[in-house]
Amino acid sequence: MKKNSKIILALLVSLFLSSTMILAHEGEHEGMKMDSGMAMDTKDMPGDISGIWKQIKSHEEHLSQVIETNQLDQVHEVAFMIRDLSKALYEKSKGVSPSEPDKMKPLVDQISQIADLLDQYGDAGDKAKTQEQFSRLQQVLQGLEKAMPQGTTNNK
Repeated sequence: MKKNSKIILALLVSLFLSSTMILAHEGEHEGMKMDSGMAMDTKDMPGDISGIWKQIKSHEEHLSQVIETNQLDQVHEVAFMIRDLSKALYEKSKGVSPSEPDKMKPLVDQISQIADLLDQYGDAGDKAKTQEQFSRLQQVLQGLEKAMPQGTTNNK
């Protein structure tokens, strides 16, 4: 009977450790969670459209460097920052011009989708697909800049 008790105890310990590891992995991207992945802390969010756009461009450059240096496990952090900043940019733009946010919404939605794909491919270590999605992100960001309210950046 002692042998069976030891086996059962070993199985329970195994099960506990496995579930702890799974929960830890699921929480890996949580931090300040929004849709999926990490979200930017609102206290770090710039207060105006121009400041938000500068942050987006800074993170875009950082993401380029992360990909170039094969730090693919860090791609999700930067991609989700860009996603969150884009959402904030959209929200701020609603108060400046009623028509531009309508043009911006589909672009912000695309950025969210691309951020999820960047996370997926980065975590998988697939540099080629990560670079492909980064190129898509850059194109969408160019469109977003053009759709922003006039005079908020060097867009018009």
